[in-house]
Amino acid sequence: MPQFPCLTSFSQSAIYNAMRTFLSATEFSRIVQRDKKTVIRWVQQGYIPGAKRVGHVYQIPLHEVEVFQHSTDYPPRKWQQ
Repeated sequence: MPQFPCLTSFSQSAIYNAMRTFLSATEFSRIVQRDKKTVIRWVQQGYIPGAKRVGHVYQIPLHEVEVFQHSTDYPPRKWQQ
């Protein structure tokens, strides 16, 4: 996490989290309540737009959480065809 010496640790944490635009596969799987391997498979098969693998880490756009929350079936069936 970046360090800002004039801010408290709570403020530093809030600033860092506000700058994040991606979630890890583990974080995303906890939010959508699916197995991490399922989320990784979705990324590998291209079901989650904008998701990518960087080294050994899968990055999923933060806005996909909102897509999940407004969807009755996630990922949408059109992605699974």
